[in-house]
Amino acid sequence: MNEHAPIPDPLPANSPELEKYRHHLDEFDLTEEQKQELLITLWQIMTQFVDLGFGRDATTLALKAICGEDFEPAPLDDEYELYLKDKLSMESED
Repeated sequence: MNEHAPIPDPLPANSPELEKYRHHLDEFDLTEEQKQELLITLWQIMTQFVDLGFGRDATTLALKAICGEDFEPAPLDDEYELYLKDKLSMESED
């Protein structure tokens, strides 16, 4: 089985990191509990995007465990056609 660096737990509710952003919510009519929940939720969404960007999301980690460490997810959008052409030409050379 492949070894991967552990994925850290979500940001704790009492983290000083959240305090940096709490003032941005002052203009909204939210309770402190609602502000806390919103900040934690936004933080989790941001970390998911970072994990996805660096291939640390659950799907990519699972595919690497199944297919091997050399597994690479396909590029998105405009690059996908070029990726397929390149991948197919490499496979036909083998």
